[in-house]
Amino acid sequence: MQILICDDHPIVASALGMTLETAFDAQVHITLNCSQALAKVAEVDRLDLVMLDLHIPGEDARSNLIAARAACPDTPILVFSGSDDVCNLRLALEMDVAGFLPKSSSPEVVEAALRLVLAGGRYLPDAVRL
Repeated sequence: MQILICDDHPIVASALGMTLETAFDAQVHITLNCSQALAKVAEVDRLDLVMLDLHIPGEDARSNLIAARAACPDTPILVFSGSDDVCNLRLALEMDVAGFLPKSSSPEVVEAALRLVLAGGRYLPDAVRL
């Protein structure tokens, strides 16, 4: 399984990557911005999941989601964010993502959400459901 994580906080991306490697026996690719993520998409044969931080300084969340969707149209995209603001959730859903995962989620919730998304479902946490 190939998973791409795009987050501007290396410690967050690394911790999430270790969780995914352990829980899913995944090969995790970590990038710090959308440009690096798009370059990695071009290098990897097939991605099973893209996890995209919604708020990367100096980048536009909507543009990043559009670029990610265009680069990997058949790959589930799971947005994760430090903010559980309903406006962020609406933006993510407008872009047809597979889910919205707050960074405050426990490792158990992260694993359950990823299992749901990888099985073709959509994860929306109770705290931000519309």
